[in-house]
Amino acid sequence: MIDPATHRRCSHVNTKRYFLSCIALASACGSSDVSLGTKQPLLTLIGTTQGMASPAAPDAGAGGSAGSSLAPVLVFNPASAGADLLVVEPDVEGSVPGDFTLRVFEPPPAEVLSVPPPELPGEPRVALAYLAAAYPDHPSAIEVGRPSEPSQSGIACEGCPGTCTRHEWCSIALDPRCFEEDVCCTDECCRVVRSAGDESLRNPWALLEGVVERHVVLYLAEPARKDSRIAHGYGASEGISRGYHLVSTRLLTSSEEFEQSLCLERAFQVGAERYNAEYGTEYLPEELQSGECGGARCPQEILDEVHRLVDMACIELDCLAGGRNYVFEVLPDSDQERLSLRLGPDALPILHPRSRRDPNTCM
Repeated sequence: MIDPATHRRCSHVNTKRYFLSCIALASACGSSDVSLGTKQPLLTLIGTTQGMASPAAPDAGAGGSAGSSLAPVLVFNPASAGADLLVVEPDVEGSVPGDFTLRVFEPPPAEVLSVPPPELPGEPRVALAYLAAAYPDHPSAIEVGRPSEPSQSGIACEGCPGTCTRHEWCSIALDPRCFEEDVCCTDECCRVVRSAGDESLRNPWALLEGVVERHVVLYLAEPARKDSRIAHGYGASEGISRGYHLVSTRLLTSSEEFEQSLCLERAFQVGAERYNAEYGTEYLPEELQSGECGGARCPQEILDEVHRLVDMACIELDCLAGGRNYVFEVLPDSDQERLSLRLGPDALPILHPRSRRDPNTCM
């Protein structure tokens, strides 16, 4: 799911979706063992669970408890706007809750592969997945609500000066469904004072029973060169091989965030200078960064070219991997990592914007 903060990243809107489709969890490129006639897994993950599943669990049927019917699943990010999260069942040994080993023998479905935009030639097709827990009757696809720009709801909130800000997430359909939140902010903090609709549109993880919060799975249909955007985005100076990869994620420290902010500012300066020199224009970096050209919205072809130049500057300036918000590390041996699958309604991947509480939120 796309964090609104990614608007500050070194990439254009298509490139951002492409990069975010590529944050990952496990590297184990297997092959068939012809001599034994057995097929080796492309990905092996070992993990254990923490916490408790939802008390509103479905009936597991005769001879078992609801908790024992939980199983790890891979949840693939949508490859394009308007698509759903796709839930795939891998081969699993063990139990949830408890210890488990997960094996994947096939590449991901073709529909979850993100195709690089034209301004990124030579980049690989990629897919991003999370490791989650689900009951047997889980949906095969989970609808994701698209956030709109916050607006004034026109509803006066008790204890708030003026009006609340309304946040809305809607499905992509001819007859869309929406979830709304009205947020009231004072000088001290902000709080949700009203909500309506299907909350899973805002938080699709509510339809699952848990998730690995600090790791994701990346699949590359082709290798990423060491000078590629994908390799740079994940801090892989030697490139990334074809196949599945396990990637750990963490938030930037305060000092890293400040350093990244300065780096992105410089990258936009370089990108604007190069665009102006090429096309004889005089756009300011802050104009192009906000998408404004002479007081009006910039044509998309200008934004595409500017952000391609900014991407190149990011690599040259060695801006931190993952843009403004995260640091990624591609782990060499997925089956040597013991993953923690957290159960419960509050479990969210670190890449989900709601997994990070705003320091100004009322407790």
